[in-house]
Amino acid sequence: MTKKLIFKTNQNEEVYQYTLKNQNGMQVDLLNLGACLLSIYVPDKNGNSIDVILGHEKVETYEQNPTYQGAIIGRYANRIGNATFDFHGKKIELEKNSVNHHLHSESVGFNYRVWQELQFNTDSITFGIQAPDGEGNYPGDIDCQVTYQLTENNGLIIEYSAKTKTETVANLTNHSYFNLNASNNSNILNHIVKINSNKITDVDADSIPTGEIKDITGTAFDFTQPKAIGQNIDDDNYLLKNAGGYDHNYVLDASDEAQITVYSPETGIEMDVFTNSPGVQFYTGNGINGQFVGKEGYAYPHRAGVCFETQFYPDAVNHQNFPSPYLTADKPQHFETEYRFSVKE
Repeated sequence: MTKKLIFKTNQNEEVYQYTLKNQNGMQVDLLNLGACLLSIYVPDKNGNSIDVILGHEKVETYEQNPTYQGAIIGRYANRIGNATFDFHGKKIELEKNSVNHHLHSESVGFNYRVWQELQFNTDSITFGIQAPDGEGNYPGDIDCQVTYQLTENNGLIIEYSAKTKTETVANLTNHSYFNLNASNNSNILNHIVKINSNKITDVDADSIPTGEIKDITGTAFDFTQPKAIGQNIDDDNYLLKNAGGYDHNYVLDASDEAQITVYSPETGIEMDVFTNSPGVQFYTGNGINGQFVGKEGYAYPHRAGVCFETQFYPDAVNHQNFPSPYLTADKPQHFETEYRFSVKE
């Protein structure tokens, strides 16, 4: 672990970069701003060190971070329909920032804040953040911790914890955009993906869940057998057309095996994803289209990265048949996701 001060925010808060390294050539760079993943370097099939996540050219840009690069999203990730939900008979009205809906907590989002450094060791670091009752009109206080741990088998474990003194809702995730070809290398359409799920949450034209759990067996959404992301992404399918590609929540079952596997034929890098979260938002960077400059001055093209955001289902606060994002004083939240890298010859 190393730590260095790199800049101060507009509020004069100190932003530090942390670096974790293991004995196998893997390196992870982090910021306390947004508890953000800055870079993940892993060896490719030729022994070269490849940065496999997208990011901004200038570190100062993470203070705005319009596409949530690498950040921890909270207190509520993903969408809440009509920016409202019922909380014990009280109508909670939130900020509308995605058509008429609420997305990623927006102006009170944890991705914009400097997190407190709680603990760091040779292989891990823990960040913490708190939000009071009523901030952004969310009910209840919340105290969150996120731990990043780098293992000697090239795994990056992200541990999410949330607790409250009262009752509230929470949905934490990490919003890294992966490109196993390299962070400055074209798009992710050649990535071979396997997702051990044959169900997604159906959505309307605004990407808000209808409440139906949809069977996707044999459709363009079926990744139960490995296939390239680009194989069906532009199919004549109303869900794909509405989202401009994949931006959908897959229903996950608890498993000791990887629920997701991603492979780049170009670099030989393979990433396995293990999680105990109930769902994962599979997002293929449909909103990226060269509008901002990334690492090394590279303007990211359309679908330059792919996200695997492990979390509760979108709009779970409005659907009783979805796993509940509520937590209470005696029922905190605790989830863990591991991104484990290897080389496939």
